[in-house]
Amino acid sequence: MNPQENSELLAALMRQEELLKQLVAAINKPKQTHDSLL
Repeated sequence: MNPQENSELLAALMRQEELLKQLVAAINKPKQTHDSLL
């Protein structure tokens, strides 16, 4: 893989990690409204 492919893959993984964190936070706080997910 070339450096650009590596950086794009890393960026995609970081975005996925952020989405997972948001999902876990939403699941762990059921008292909050889900408006923040929209």
